[in-house]
Amino acid sequence: AHGGMSYFAALAGGGAGAEAEADCSLATADVAGEAAAASRSGGGLAAEGDASAAQSSEADAASRPAALYKPLVWVDLEMTGLDPSVDTILEIAVIVTDGHIRERIEGPELCIHHADVVLENMNEWSAEHHAASGLTEACRESDVSLKDAERRVLDFVKSYVPEPRVGLLAGNSVHADAAFLRAHMPDLSAHLHYRIVDVTSIKE
Repeated sequence: AHGGMSYFAALAGGGAGAEAEADCSLATADVAGEAAAASRSGGGLAAEGDASAAQSSEADAASRPAALYKPLVWVDLEMTGLDPSVDTILEIAVIVTDGHIRERIEGPELCIHHADVVLENMNEWSAEHHAASGLTEACRESDVSLKDAERRVLDFVKSYVPEPRVGLLAGNSVHADAAFLRAHMPDLSAHLHYRIVDVTSIKE
C-alpha cells in the first residue's frame, strides 16, 4: 500500500477484453428489458399514497451508493513479515470496483500503530524496506489500531458491497494478504467471498 497499488493500475491499463464488453452489453440489455417489462405491467396511474411512497423509496435509494456489478475488493497489505501467526499488518489500502473495472472507488489507506517491540522485530527485508519508505515511522506515529483499521475498511466495503460473501478479494499475490486478513482482520475476511482474483495469473 505504501507507494500505491501499482498492480491495479497495470491491470486496469490492459482494459477489458471483448468477452467482458459483451457481458456488460448483455447485462445492460437485461436491465433495460426488465425495466420496460415492469413499466408495461404497471397499468394505469398509481394511487396518490402509492406515488408518495414510491418517491420516498426512490429518495432513499438515491442516497445510497449504487450496487456494483460483480464487485471486486482490491486489498494491498504491508506486513512485518510473511507468517501471519507471528507477523502482523502494518498498512492496509482498499479499492472497490465493479467486475469490469469500469467503476473505481478509492477506500481508506491506513497506517496501523504498533509498539516499538513489534517494529524492531521485523524480518530483515521488511525492516529495511519499510524504514526506507517511511512506513515504520508512520506506524510508530499512527493512532489507528488494528481493530480500528479493520472497522473502517469493513464499513467502507459494506457501503458498496453490503451483502456478505459477494465481493471477491482481488490483488497482486493476494493469497498472502488473504491469510493475514483471516488471522488479523477476521470480520473483514468473513465478509468477502471465498473466491480470490489474483492478478499475477493474468500478468504472467
